[in-house]
Amino acid sequence: MAKQTNLTRRGAVYYFRTRVPFDIVDSVGKAEVCYSLKTKDHAEAVRKVRHELSKIEDLFQEHRSALAYETLPAQEEINTDQLKHIHDAYYQHLLEEDEETRLSGFYKGAMRALPSDTFEEFIETSEILAEVTASDYAQGDVETFFLGEAEEVLSWNGVEIKLQADSIAMRKVARTLQEAAIAAYGDIEKRNKGVVIKTPEQLPQTSSKALSGECGLLLSAVLEEWIADKSSGESWTKKTTEAHKRAIGLFMDLCGDRPIGDYTKADARAFKKALLTLPPRWKQLKQLKGLTIAAAADKALELRLPPVKPKTARKDMLFVSSFWSWLLSNYDVDTNIFAGLKITVKGNAKDARNPFTEEELQSIFSSPLYRGCLSKKKWMDAGNLSMKNTALYWAPLIALYSGMRLNEILQLHLTDIKQEGGIHYYDLTEGAGKRFKTASSQRRIPIHHKIIEAGFLEFIAMRKAKRSSKDQLFLEVKPDTYGSYGKATSDSFTELLKHLGIKHEKNSFHSFRHTFQDGCRNSGVPLEVMKALQGHSDAGVSSDYGSGFSLEVLNKELQKVSYGGLTFN
Repeated sequence: MAKQTNLTRRGAVYYFRTRVPFDIVDSVGKAEVCYSLKTKDHAEAVRKVRHELSKIEDLFQEHRSALAYETLPAQEEINTDQLKHIHDAYYQHLLEEDEETRLSGFYKGAMRALPSDTFEEFIETSEILAEVTASDYAQGDVETFFLGEAEEVLSWNGVEIKLQADSIAMRKVARTLQEAAIAAYGDIEKRNKGVVIKTPEQLPQTSSKALSGECGLLLSAVLEEWIADKSSGESWTKKTTEAHKRAIGLFMDLCGDRPIGDYTKADARAFKKALLTLPPRWKQLKQLKGLTIAAAADKALELRLPPVKPKTARKDMLFVSSFWSWLLSNYDVDTNIFAGLKITVKGNAKDARNPFTEEELQSIFSSPLYRGCLSKKKWMDAGNLSMKNTALYWAPLIALYSGMRLNEILQLHLTDIKQEGGIHYYDLTEGAGKRFKTASSQRRIPIHHKIIEAGFLEFIAMRKAKRSSKDQLFLEVKPDTYGSYGKATSDSFTELLKHLGIKHEKNSFHSFRHTFQDGCRNSGVPLEVMKALQGHSDAGVSSDYGSGFSLEVLNKELQKVSYGGLTFN
């Protein structure tokens, strides 16, 4: 049944009304189509809407095809499979035209709705066209008519090839059309004699550029190879793999699972527009639940739902763009359809999180978490219970005096706390269940004297004395399904910031890394040493040679880091 939302009424007359899909608004020239159905009867209006919906969908598809064709690169060559597809498409087109003429009927002395030839005139015209076309073909004369036809046929839905106008390939297409016309005129002549010649069935709507070779492989098939390639070894984590698969899945939902050579810049633009239109967690929203990505984007626009942040949209688009970059290196695709497309994000990575102020630090380390709490469940309420045997207690302190990431802290093992030449240090190296952001994240970091004074070594001794079968330093912390340790502790720390009244959009646990950077600068720690301590991959050209700073140098500089009169005991 036709959707009632496509019907509207002005006075007594019913109108057809529909929103133009967001990806072709610019091409159509308006955001909505609305015109009179020329009826006041509701039942008749509903019947007409069904017909108009079909017509409007065809119109929208024509605009999409035209947009896609405009963005295709002009080729100089064309292969035999493509030429055969063009031949068959044009031959079918000519026989369809002939069939429509016969269905309309010929002039037999009675006036018709439209002017028409007599059957004798029709035969004469057909014979002339057949004779001229055969003569030109025999002499290799590709005249203007068939060059013009070539430009038209190449843009047809199901062909969609753009050739350079003065190329040999264009002349090959025109000559192929001559061959198709000669074959069609021969069968039309047979029809004129009463021979039954069936019009061929509809050709597959598959772009002929994808009829042969690697470009004919479906995106879904190639996707599995890409995922396997990237996730082999330890190039990608499980979480990273899932994020990339989700983004590609969204792209396929919008643009379809088609041959990899069939996608165009128009598809990339449509995906970008959809990403910038959809609201956060749109699949869970009642108004959009169960909708395709295209329908959800249209509905979101209609309801004026606030879209996701550009940073989130950019991440998904970069994931899909990286897939096309991989295709360029591994398959015979011509271009990265996402090349040049950008989603602008205001600010930069340095602005993402602010360091904690001196007042915020004092508020955090003066809370019941560090001065005594009521219980492990009510750790934000003052009491006499010490939290020194928990990750929640040590993680902020270690981050403040080392610059380590939360996941790096929580995946520490007892055997990672080492001593060399009288220097206690964290040994961040590969091990079972461990994961590091970059290769430079594997490093040695001296333990700051403030951490030792707070009783960290006693905590280590207590953990070793328990002789647990597990070597993990913080036993209460469990990895999530992606092998990451940080979410629960990060969430708890965010709750603490809210409870203390100091939470805002620019601070989180990660702010400790920025605070540590400020602490290093204010304490006279050289920039290259600070970067080495934090595991930055850009720790200077010299980091490409030798083994980096010695433990003694790192310790000497790290012990300088101070935060004024900050206390936490």
